[in-house]
Parts: sequence; structure tokens; C-alpha cells
Amino acid sequence: MEKLTQLVRQRLNSWSKGLQTVLEQDATLDHKKPVPVFEATTDISHWRETLRFLPADKADGLIHIFSRLAPYFESGILLYKHSAESTQEFWSPGAVFFHGQYYPLAPEHLQLRLQLPHLDFLQLRKTSPYALLQQLKLSEISDSTDASAFAFRANEDFLFLVFSELPEPWLRTHIENIFNILRDVIRDL
Repeated sequence: MEKLTQLVRQRLNSWSKGLQTVLEQDATLDHKKPVPVFEATTDISHWRETLRFLPADKADGLIHIFSRLAPYFESGILLYKHSAESTQEFWSPGAVFFHGQYYPLAPEHLQLRLQLPHLDFLQLRKTSPYALLQQLKLSEISDSTDASAFAFRANEDFLFLVFSELPEPWLRTHIENIFNILRDVIRDL
């Protein structure tokens, strides 16, 4: 019994010293250090695998797919179809990602409507980022003058807008690789 008591005391002392070291280090942390700059990854080698286990509900699956685009682009907006009139469609924002983090939108953003020309199912189109972002009052999610925007029609009711700062020719290859995988995955939903 004495050996067990001694072993427990040693472990507690060791744990206590370790905790004290951690606490002392936290006290000296410099909280004014700049946050690391986000850099979108272009390595999509494991991305298809992360899309294998999606929710059975198609809408939920598309929302999950959108959220999993976050590491590959500087920012993105998920749009829901609000209404359609002839060749013009009206869309409302539902969620955004920015620098790798996925966020729901504030109620005032959810009420906005964006008029876009018709895109066919699984069609990808390059577009002007600033005109779209200003209309949605979300210009803060892409402040680079070098950003490119792409609209992708995921189904009748969902549109993905993604923003990238990659320069050509890397941008073209990156977009083609990601959206070829997206087309395959969405067709199988």
C-alpha cells in the first residue's frame, strides 16, 4: 500500500509541475502577434474522399459540399434560389466561408436578393467578384484586387460562388480539378 501511495504522489507531483510549466508559458504569450495569413490549398488529392460520406438528403449534402470547399478558396458564398422570372433568377445568400472558416449569415444578409442570369445545372462561369459582393453587402470577404469569382450551379436551388486569389495558369488548373470532382459527386447524390 505504501508503494502505491508513493507512486500516486510522484504522479501528482509530476502532473502538478507539468501544469505549472504550461501556466507559466501561457502568462508569457504575446497576444499581439499577427494571425497567420490564410493561403488556400491547391492539394486536392484527398478531397474526393472527404466527399464520400454525405448526408442522404440532397440539400444537406450540397451544404456539406459547399462547406468543404473552404480550404480551397479564400472565400465563398452559398446562394439559395429565391425565385425565377423568365431568364433572370433571384438568389439569396445562406452561408459564407472566409479564410477556411464556415459561417452562417446574419439575418440582414439573408433578406438580400441577387439577380443573376440563368446558369445550367453543373455549369461553371467566371464572374466579377466586386459587383456581386457589393450587391450582397459582403465586400469584406474578398478585398484583393487580384481575386477571381466563379459561380457554379449545384442544382436547381443552390449556387456556389467562390473567390480565389491564385494567379493564372494555376487558377485554371485548380478550378478545373475541383469542379470536375464536384460534378461527379453531385451527379451521384
